[in-house]
Amino acid sequence: MVKSKKEIFGEGEEELNDYYDQEEDEEMLEDDEMTAAEAGFMEGYENSELIKCRNCKKLCDLENAIEKEIDGETYLFCSEECAEEFEESQSKEGKEWT
Repeated sequence: MVKSKKEIFGEGEEELNDYYDQEEDEEMLEDDEMTAAEAGFMEGYENSELIKCRNCKKLCDLENAIEKEIDGETYLFCSEECAEEFEESQSKEGKEWT
């Protein structure tokens, strides 16, 4: 059973919440349909496992991630460039401590 705005909001509140009529609600639902491209994007998103790039912290899917072992530790990156930047920063940090 669908309740009226009066039943939901009580006396007086109905006027404040009456800015959408049923026709506008239906138009909003029609305009809110997902395009084929959006559906494909969501399907890909839902079917992929996301990781966070160790260097730039950007999210990318595990399937396309770059895996690199540095000093015995395995790290995941979004790109070769990030892997190289991270490796360079690690080697600089190591030199500072010695």
